[in-house]
Amino acid sequence: STGEKIENIVSECGLVSQVFVCADSLESYVVAIVVPNKTTLKTLASQTGLEDQTLEELYKSQIINSAILGEIHKTCAGHQLRPFEIPRAIYLESEPFSPENRLLTPSFKLSRLSLQNRYNPIAR
Repeated sequence: STGEKIENIVSECGLVSQVFVCADSLESYVVAIVVPNKTTLKTLASQTGLEDQTLEELYKSQIINSAILGEIHKTCAGHQLRPFEIPRAIYLESEPFSPENRLLTPSFKLSRLSLQNRYNPIAR
């Protein structure tokens, strides 16, 4: 699917630990739900002068959000994605997707229906 193709590309970005793409058929763009890589997130925080912030504050930071989105755009640029396939916005999620929260299947694949139910309202 298009969502999986975009997720595979976005997950190449070093700042991304996990990603789920909300592609709404009514919208002309996609929103990516991103669980950041905590190690590279801390590096990014120090590069942007936010090293004193807690992880919770970093997840809510517009500076961090914009920087991660910029890196995702750079990652996407090397692939032949159509403009509407490149995430226009991201939502930073602190809770990793796991079988325990039912966002991953027992075989560690994205549980798409659970993810859609949880994030589509946020992505709008």
